[in-house]
Amino acid sequence: MTAGSSPLRLTDRDVGELVDAAAALRAVERGLLAEAAGEAETLPKSVLRFADDVNSLHMLGAVSPALGLGGVKSWLHAGPVAHPVLVLFDSTTARFVATIEATVLSNLRTAALAGVATDRLAAKDASEMALIGSGKLASAMLESVSTTRPLKAVRVWSPTARNRDALADAATRSLGLNAKAVTTPEEALEGASIVGMAARVPQPVFEARMIARGAHVNAIGITVSGKTEVPSRLFERCSLVCTDSVAAARSLSDDLAGFYATEHAWGAVTPLSRIAAMPHSRQADWDVTLYKGMGTGIADLALAAEVLLRAKARGDAVELPDALARLAC
Repeated sequence: MTAGSSPLRLTDRDVGELVDAAAALRAVERGLLAEAAGEAETLPKSVLRFADDVNSLHMLGAVSPALGLGGVKSWLHAGPVAHPVLVLFDSTTARFVATIEATVLSNLRTAALAGVATDRLAAKDASEMALIGSGKLASAMLESVSTTRPLKAVRVWSPTARNRDALADAATRSLGLNAKAVTTPEEALEGASIVGMAARVPQPVFEARMIARGAHVNAIGITVSGKTEVPSRLFERCSLVCTDSVAAARSLSDDLAGFYATEHAWGAVTPLSRIAAMPHSRQADWDVTLYKGMGTGIADLALAAEVLLRAKARGDAVELPDALARLAC
């Protein structure tokens, strides 16, 4: 892209063609490590509700001189409909670099964050996964987690039998996993050493006692206030709780706020970036570990950086920021 030319515009299809689950996990990990090293700053998610609280406007962002980028992602929920867009700038020159349709990117980065948490916190021999939910986010999380552990069995439950059957079949065919749909959450959770929660539910669909001792839980289905997905008593069993954005969790997560209600207690919630900076964080005597995904701008930004690098490599007309161009060398 030459000076004065239009910024690059990438669609959801472009993102899906350019990056897969493994690449997304590596990119998001790089962003978290930059945050842990003080090389990135994040703008926590903010939500503006309107039209009698039925609809909402969302925004979050980040800046990373290490990547040479700053960006903001925004979207409006009109009922179930949303079309997120990520706008990227050169963090040194303020040049408008690109816009990226961000539905696919958001699913990939949300799943990749859960993948990083699983990599650091699940038992090294974890091989059975329970998946609560059967939508695109659940599918993306399953693929990301499967890059971190050799899953021998996957059990899928969601409220709609047709959807859970379809996800189990797709995971078996496309990922080569031994996946099956089950009829109750308890059946899915029995003996599972990794639990993925990605259902848009108003309240928890299982009890804390159903989670196996020593399991790692990824809770990524609910990212706004007014709903919960984690049984409150599960926090009593947690040896470690982490989130990608403590600031967003404090303002938007009824799950965490219901247990960590005081200023002092919030100090017990660990940023995922700190966990990412450790090769493997689980201790042998721990019971449950839990990652609560809220959405963080550095994950969007880091994955977008990978998308731009790959777009440049395939011949797209984009002028990369100097810092990002050096990463390609």
